[in-house]
Amino acid sequence: MEKVFVVTNSLTGGGAERAMNLVCSDISKQNQNDYQFTLVPINQGPRDLVDPNCRVIPIGRKWRGTFSNTLFSYLKFISLVVREKPKVMILNCALPELFACFIPVKTSFVVVEHSRNPWLGRESLGLVVRRILKLRKSTFITVSAHLKIWSLPEIKTRTIPNPVFQVSKYPKNRNDKSIKRLVFIGRLASDKNPEAFIEILRRLHYPGLVIGDGVLMEGLKNQTADKLPDVEFAGHNLEPWKLLKDGDLLIVPSKFEGDGLVIAEAVLGGFPLLASQISEFRKFRLSEYCYCDSEEEFISRIREFSMKIDDLIPATLAVESLKNERGIDAIGNSWKVLIHNLVAS
Repeated sequence: MEKVFVVTNSLTGGGAERAMNLVCSDISKQNQNDYQFTLVPINQGPRDLVDPNCRVIPIGRKWRGTFSNTLFSYLKFISLVVREKPKVMILNCALPELFACFIPVKTSFVVVEHSRNPWLGRESLGLVVRRILKLRKSTFITVSAHLKIWSLPEIKTRTIPNPVFQVSKYPKNRNDKSIKRLVFIGRLASDKNPEAFIEILRRLHYPGLVIGDGVLMEGLKNQTADKLPDVEFAGHNLEPWKLLKDGDLLIVPSKFEGDGLVIAEAVLGGFPLLASQISEFRKFRLSEYCYCDSEEEFISRIREFSMKIDDLIPATLAVESLKNERGIDAIGNSWKVLIHNLVAS
């Protein structure tokens, strides 16, 4: 039985982690006699809602921990890989790439590209890591057709989208179609553009809910503390959709995206939304008036649909297309074929 390691930032935390949990669960159930899957989360964290259905060996690094803690975690990871000698290692995000690129074990690496710049703020280190992974003849996968491999544009890739987790359904009230609150879901970082969300709240005076964590959290809290008392910061939540109520409108003002999993989950759940007019979001086949190319257009559209929020719910065509393209059966099969080919090579 061949060993396959799936190395992630943590057991949970974002769409990338949950997507790989879904993949691990699907393949483990169907190929118990072919491969032994092991999920290796590097950072500490709670378990996800999705059970990976395979062996889990956490490394236990503390998020934003000390250098000594990171070094200890790295040595623990190296020891694990040397002992287990996996045939295939799937590297899901930048930290797993860093930990794996120097390991003294012959293995087939699969690097999964989730965003335009996974090494944002650490580009010099990322350049070194990516060159090493290229020299080690890694296979590069993108989760969306619009993505290129950062720092290695010449690399030929294949696309395997992230599977979409079935979320709670929008609690629609047929008697009241007004917008009552604006909601932001996602990492609080510059690419997700939460600053635009706060500005929209300031201009329109709606109550707001921010679900997510990140480097911009404290600054956003300070910015809204006195001026916008009706803004709630809920932090990271494993089930963000359960916090939404009838009359909530999701605002997705991202500057750029990798896979757009928040929109994918909103579409499946039937949640009304407005999203940035960026190429990454066009694949979701939303109605044209759901796309906005500026803060001004977000504001104008919210005013226009203030009493008819149901018109911003994704159409049936968008929902059915997403189910067909991003269901776990189709995505899991793509991963099975890739892993089989790597093991056989």
